[in-house]
Amino acid sequence: YLKYVSNLATSSLTQHTLAAFLAKGGYDRHVRKMRQIYARQQGQMAEAIHRYFPAGTKAAHGGMMAWVELPARVSGFELYRRALDKKISIVPGSLFSAQKKYEHYVRLSCGGLWTPAIERGVAVLGEIARQLAQESGRSAA
Repeated sequence: YLKYVSNLATSSLTQHTLAAFLAKGGYDRHVRKMRQIYARQQGQMAEAIHRYFPAGTKAAHGGMMAWVELPARVSGFELYRRALDKKISIVPGSLFSAQKKYEHYVRLSCGGLWTPAIERGVAVLGEIARQLAQESGRSAA
């Protein structure tokens, strides 16, 4: 009944094709393949963060995102601001808290296929984070 009242004109061919795909395990194979791809992309992001970001940086991965904890002296918002100047889009961690938490965090996407351009982008982010760490080290001295 719900199908009837929501859409009267679904193609029978489409419905039968989808039913056959599901019945023959096509969806399960697709999900397994995508899990492998996303796991590989998460690993590549983790390696790049470790390689390019300053010492003390930590990363946790969930789904298609990397949650990056920067050294305490590095502002996630300032990293975001400077990354935008380089045409790199990231999300500062402070946007995820109403209590002004996560100031030293950023969120990066692992959902796109790993490419040399993404690798270069992570390298640039790491360089900016290193510069911010050095700048804050000089101002604290």
